[in-house]
Amino acid sequence: MILSGQLKEATASFHSALEKVPFFEAFGQGNVNVETLAAKLRSWAVFYFLIESSFEIEANRIKRVPALLLDVDDLFAQRISDIFPFAKKMYMLANDMRREMKKSHAARIGYLYVLDGSAMGASRVAPIYLEKFGHKLGLSYFKLISSMNKSDWVTTKNYIDSYNYVENEKEVVLNTAVNFFEQLRTLFSGLNPVENVSTPRFITTSINPEGGNFPMPQEKHKIDAAISAADECLNEMPFILTLFGERGKRFTYSDSFYLPTLEELSETAAMHQVIWLKNVLSNRGLGSYALERHLRVLAGKLGEGRLSQLADKMLASRRNLVSDTQFNEITVELEKIIATTTGLPSRGAGGIAASLLVDAKSGAPGCIEAFLKRFKDIIGSNEMKIVKSALESAGPKIGDGLEVTT
Repeated sequence: MILSGQLKEATASFHSALEKVPFFEAFGQGNVNVETLAAKLRSWAVFYFLIESSFEIEANRIKRVPALLLDVDDLFAQRISDIFPFAKKMYMLANDMRREMKKSHAARIGYLYVLDGSAMGASRVAPIYLEKFGHKLGLSYFKLISSMNKSDWVTTKNYIDSYNYVENEKEVVLNTAVNFFEQLRTLFSGLNPVENVSTPRFITTSINPEGGNFPMPQEKHKIDAAISAADECLNEMPFILTLFGERGKRFTYSDSFYLPTLEELSETAAMHQVIWLKNVLSNRGLGSYALERHLRVLAGKLGEGRLSQLADKMLASRRNLVSDTQFNEITVELEKIIATTTGLPSRGAGGIAASLLVDAKSGAPGCIEAFLKRFKDIIGSNEMKIVKSALESAGPKIGDGLEVTT
């Protein structure tokens, strides 16, 4: 028997048990409210992101993540609350999925079978929710699956059956699918189909499914300030979008929600978190100037306090290696070269690139290589040589000199 047939047979009773969970019974009848519908869409966004970002499935298969990310944005824009503790349990399940997929590539296929198969049933009730909530929400995922036909499910099954399995990988696929059905049954058994949410609450995963589950403020004025600060930073430094696209935008927002929570920590603990985040961003090719500005902008919106102190400490650390005058000169020169060489939106490029030179001297030696590697995917090789040469020329002006290597 082909593997998709074995999967259907092995998971039949578990699939049936999942459908009998009160949430899914109500969902199948079009009777869940907007908060619980949001919980399902957000969880599917996280689960699908883990799968579709980890490997290329099939060229003809329609990806779900783009539509689900639109829904994630829309749900938060409408301030549709997360449901606790469902959201936390969902994130714990996502962590389990990550671990299983690290153990075996084949585990991804087991998860894929369950999720893609669920779209067949959901497509039948999608029109109900589009009519029920379409005036308020975009519901891009439901629009997508309601327009799909059985050929997409056939594409998924063909991929599953034609994959080149080795050793015990088919067994891994079967076990993963069975376990995932059970995990979903446990997860959704705790979700009331018409959960009443009196006070809206959110987790960062519901804003950026890729960003992890970090603390974020729940007060409306802090949420509004975080959104405004992220908007301002992206407007001031659109080069972030040039380098990282929509992914960069999502991380800018999720960072903006995380940073205000540093106000609640001691100065030492907060600075440790800033250093950690600075190193993460620098090693991805985003210079520390972007984080320093983000802290400064947020501090201005929330009131001068811990965030302003953290920005001051970042500035002081930079001044140990380069004066403000020289940093500004390097910033202007690099931004001019990047803008004229590439013709791309480059406002903010100078500060980001100049601070990478500082970051490299401060313990992140791979950050310039990460920047150039990412930039290489955007511009041509000749333009790349010019940008690299500009960084090499500026390097010796930082501290006691810096050699730029790739």
